Amino acid sequence: MKSSLLQLLIVAILCVGTLVGYRVWYGVVASSSAAAAAAQDTIDARKSEIDAAASGKTALGRLVEAEEAVQGYFVPEESVPTFIGDIERLGRSLGTTVTVLSVAKSGTGNETLLTLSITVRGGFESVLRTVGSIEYAPYSLSIRSLALAQETKGTWRADVRMIVGVAPPGMTKKP
Repeated sequence: MKSSLLQLLIVAILCVGTLVGYRVWYGVVASSSAAAAAAQDTIDARKSEIDAAASGKTALGRLVEAEEAVQGYFVPEESVPTFIGDIERLGRSLGTTVTVLSVAKSGTGNETLLTLSITVRGGFESVLRTVGSIEYAPYSLSIRSLALAQETKGTWRADVRMIVGVAPPGMTKKP
């Protein structure tokens, strides 16, 4: 009987020891699990910040591209003589003579405008095609006044006053 009681006592001590060990180990695992969850929350927060930064960088890249596209519609200040030459060449290619009468700059910084006064001479259709081509050129350009008159039989003249948007030096990249 003594041996059965001793065995029962040993089994009871082992059971209690196992339960205490299980509880201690459960506490260690629970605390490690909480630490892992906190670390995962920190990782998720950092990942979210990185994703937001990447998204912002992508949006900024698209914004820069859009700004360059918009700026491409303005005549670069350093290219005004080339722009005027292009208008004259356009007229020649369409069978007219384009003469620049005056060029005036107004405004400063990002709000600079050119006021150009030109005369287009040639056949009626050629004059209208030239004026239309100038008006629909890929620039921020607005025709303010247009006077059309017949000079001689078969020769017409269009007096055009237009406003052209100008970008400060180094600000545009033509698409």
